[in-house]
Amino acid sequence: MKYRFAMLFFLLFPLVLNAHLAPDLAEAEVKARLDSMACLVDVDARGEDVVMSYLNRYLVTNRDRSERILGRTLVYFPEIEALLAGQNVPDALKYMAVVESALYPEALSHVGAAGIWQFMKETARSYGLEVNSTVDERYDLTKATLAAVQYMREKHERFGSWALALAAYNSGGGRVSRAIKRGRSKNFWRIRRYLPRETRNYVPAFIAATYLITYYREHGLQPEEPPLDLQLTAEINVHQTLSFGRIARLTGLDLETIAFLNPAYRRGYIPSSRSGYPLTLPRRVILAVADYLALQARKEMENSDLLSVRQMGSGSVWNSPGTKDYLEVVHVFGESDELSQVAEAYGCSPWHLLFWSGLREAKEVQAGTKLTIYLPAYQLRYNPLLTQPMKRLETLSPFKFVPKKPHFKAPRAAISPLFQKGRYYCYELPADMSLLHVAHFYGGVTLEQLVAFNQVQPNQVLPKGTIIKVKLKSD
Repeated sequence: MKYRFAMLFFLLFPLVLNAHLAPDLAEAEVKARLDSMACLVDVDARGEDVVMSYLNRYLVTNRDRSERILGRTLVYFPEIEALLAGQNVPDALKYMAVVESALYPEALSHVGAAGIWQFMKETARSYGLEVNSTVDERYDLTKATLAAVQYMREKHERFGSWALALAAYNSGGGRVSRAIKRGRSKNFWRIRRYLPRETRNYVPAFIAATYLITYYREHGLQPEEPPLDLQLTAEINVHQTLSFGRIARLTGLDLETIAFLNPAYRRGYIPSSRSGYPLTLPRRVILAVADYLALQARKEMENSDLLSVRQMGSGSVWNSPGTKDYLEVVHVFGESDELSQVAEAYGCSPWHLLFWSGLREAKEVQAGTKLTIYLPAYQLRYNPLLTQPMKRLETLSPFKFVPKKPHFKAPRAAISPLFQKGRYYCYELPADMSLLHVAHFYGGVTLEQLVAFNQVQPNQVLPKGTIIKVKLKSD
């Protein structure tokens, strides 16, 4: 599709730089894992040396870079996975983003390919992306991912092979068609020598990226985990002009964080639009902006339908750890639980649950497995009567990055004593809270019991003064 920045060098010269693999890379063990690894494309002996060369860079010579890539998966993979599932294409296509940009959202090649999916301007416009000096949707994760999916689906339908579709993404369908004619085959490995050098190495690089994400633990890599503010976000649709400076004043976020989460806006503001533009922020502060915009809308037009809010499972910027913005809770997986439903209940993604809990695959989660989950300790709201936004709701939704050893203890509110009412011991909420928080505050009661007693969703915020059932008297 285009030729790119440092990745071009990475794709062109893997063998020259790594002709002799470092002894730290246990080649026999790696090859055995490659043979058994589930991969979108076959690992052919004709490309094995190139794959091993890339892996030497990922696992030995550039370990710091690999750990940054692994950390970024917590920011971008949950959203990419959801989009791929919605488009009914293989989940493994997400590894293309590792090859294209190393999951760096501001990636820009020397010829102008931009964003995580490295679209050239004209290609981006042909797939419906807006590209101008104010808004460049090549940097919009959702829209660029959907455009990449459309391109890959078209090329897969044309060539009947994901390996050839990958090659076409790198160099264009025309070059792949000519290579097929010259090689008289639709097998990538057979026609590989007829493709440009960068494209010959693209599929091996994809295989290496798949291996990195799958087996990084076996090589002692420690992901450089981003803050929870970056991992779990919400999105609102904004119709009026809104500057990053105004957002910073409403939320207390720094401009760098706002820009990181919204790289499509190249001049530090969201322009006005009838259809609206998406704004992504940490979920713990998004309502402050929503409150502000709703107030502005009411001033302009009564009953204006300005906002549509949608939850996402990705996003945020590198904040300093050690804050008390988030709670850490543990969910004991039940026999009837499903990982996707647990993730939805806590407002995160299965990718987060597995990563936070140190697990590789969903099949490792069995009844009794303890899942580590992070929730915001409050939700920021906007009060126009105050000069500063105020923290009001205690809500639940997980975010912020999961340190290997948490940098904070979950704050515990002053809890009123239980009182008897009918067959239950009950509790009057001292503030807007959810059952998640009650389960965290009270020992000896599980979230599942609270949900069953009260018939309320675990992440539903209940108003102050609500009487909830905590346990049966017989308990």
